Amino acid sequence: MASQSLESTSTAHLRTSVEHVSIPTDAPEAEFTNWAKTFRCKPQRVFAPTTIEECRAVMELARREGARVHPVGVGHSPSDLACTNGWLLRMEGLKGFISVSSYSESADTRLRYQVDKKGQTATFYGGTTLHQVHSSLQQCDPPLALRNIGSISDQTIGGLISTASHGSGVTFPVLSNHVKSLKLALPLPGTPIVRVSPTEDNELFKATLCGLGATGLILEVEIEVEDAFRLRETKTPCTVDQALNTLDEIKGSAEHVRLWWYPDGQGMVIGRANRVYEVRPELGFSSHMLIW
Repeated sequence: MASQSLESTSTAHLRTSVEHVSIPTDAPEAEFTNWAKTFRCKPQRVFAPTTIEECRAVMELARREGARVHPVGVGHSPSDLACTNGWLLRMEGLKGFISVSSYSESADTRLRYQVDKKGQTATFYGGTTLHQVHSSLQQCDPPLALRNIGSISDQTIGGLISTASHGSGVTFPVLSNHVKSLKLALPLPGTPIVRVSPTEDNELFKATLCGLGATGLILEVEIEVEDAFRLRETKTPCTVDQALNTLDEIKGSAEHVRLWWYPDGQGMVIGRANRVYEVRPELGFSSHMLIW
């Protein structure tokens, strides 16, 4: 994908152009703490861009000044993945819904449920949180939803993909598997923008699906969606031995299965959830994958 190169832009101009997205060193945002509050760091510089061009300018300036850039969303990883003494790029400002598109797809016999064979995708900026994704998809006509998510929706969609986050269900792959294409800014001279997909630079596409931020900056994500649905869940108590002895049976007993172990010696709880499409009038599809 063609984009205007920044190679001819002077370093002085780049410094000026990123100054308004540079976080003051005495601001709370100048320090980073991960979501679980288990790691923290004080980067050399912190930037909070809101546009693609601002992201590119920071990356190009970093390349010229020999600084290492770490992109971060909400820091949901329990590790110190986003910690750096270099430059930190806070991506939450590059957010929003871009478009919905249709494509032809073949039936996936691995899945226990059927989706419209005229598949749909939605495209979002990389810093969009899943809460914002759900809200945007809900407003589509008809309402849409991601095919699977994890237990929370605080993460940015770019961070979700970079760490290959998962939901539940043995027939459901990691969420990165539902990505159809990505727009990346590459850490090369001029900070070029490329679009990658299974048919466009497939090797870079696959590497980025769990790239940990090392393959380039995720600017846009095109991901598969489907008609909005709810989950009807049941919870069943059992002993630890019962769960372990029938685990193979349990894991395939619903579309989405989770097990909770309680360290007080009182056993386990099996949560089973399946899709339902009828709408409760008082609720509608007010959010993705709500449980009855």
